[in-house]
Amino acid sequence: MNNIEYNVVNFRNLCYDTLKFFKKMLKKLLNLGLFADISEQELAAVFSAVNYRLKNIKKKAYILRQDEEYKSLHIILKGNCYGEMLDFSGKAIKIEDLPAPVPLAPAVLFSRQNKMPVSIIADTDCEILIITRDEFIRACIENKKILYNFLELISDKFVFISEKLNFLQFKSIKEKILNYLLSLPQDKNGNRILPCSLEQLSRLFGIERPSLSRALGQMEAANIIKRKNRDIRIVMEQN
Repeated sequence: MNNIEYNVVNFRNLCYDTLKFFKKMLKKLLNLGLFADISEQELAAVFSAVNYRLKNIKKKAYILRQDEEYKSLHIILKGNCYGEMLDFSGKAIKIEDLPAPVPLAPAVLFSRQNKMPVSIIADTDCEILIITRDEFIRACIENKKILYNFLELISDKFVFISEKLNFLQFKSIKEKILNYLLSLPQDKNGNRILPCSLEQLSRLFGIERPSLSRALGQMEAANIIKRKNRDIRIVMEQN
């Protein structure tokens, strides 16, 4: 095989790999509410018309930092991350788990004060798609469904933040636990299954893991709850 033939084969392989990766990326994006009711062909047309870049982030690394200027939409394509903020004492408070695929801080993107209200930290190795504000506007012009979905997304975020503020008004750990448990669905046996580990739950509450375990133990001893691993039943609901 001469050099010209070898280069042609390499070029074909490169094109095939690029197309394969592009289709794989589109399938992940189609699982996002941001691209709901959009076909794969429509989405392919949009991302063929706009500029974007991909970035890999290692586990435990910062994806975005609190107070960092946010001028490009970041979408987690692969991996898990979480939002974390510092209170006035410098204590880290977990805000939200963010499993892929998920857009990060969409409500901040077009804000006049477009600084990150929280830090975003990788819980696992992550793959991120990054698209600037101007390019995202182009995407919305290419397909108006993206604009409608984006407006719905930031509206839902507003509701989530309101619920989070309501949750934080509970001062004691036991109040927070009970309020959180009541928000979980019951199974046919009346049990509620914790969707996360105690470590993750303690970050959500902004407390230490031992404090959470101690509070759960006290609630069980007081016959407020019955617990077996992640299965929890609120006793007073059965009375």
